[in-house]
Amino acid sequence: MYYDYLLASDFERYSNGQNLSTFSYDFYLSTLLYYRWLPKKVKGFIFHFIRTNRLKEYATYDGLQYSLEIMSVYNSPAINPTLGIEVLAQNEPQLRILFDKFMAEAQQKFPHQR
Repeated sequence: MYYDYLLASDFERYSNGQNLSTFSYDFYLSTLLYYRWLPKKVKGFIFHFIRTNRLKEYATYDGLQYSLEIMSVYNSPAINPTLGIEVLAQNEPQLRILFDKFMAEAQQKFPHQR
């Protein structure tokens, strides 16, 4: 989820100027329009995901921590949300360098997907 945060927190840089709010709205609308084809597991959480605007919330430490808290309750009690955010904060500059390399390669490999 660190890469989710890094993408969301600097979304316009990687999306040819499209803002995260517009992208999120379009994604949520598409999800609802094609709901019947979603996997059963996704159907179980997608309304909460939309209602809490998770895509946009990934752009902040607080929003990411809340997502980790949800995951720790429903998926993996071994997740420590507070520690996860501390590790992100301590390592964000290094992670951002790695993420920039990853995105450059992805954008080069899939140039029309931006």
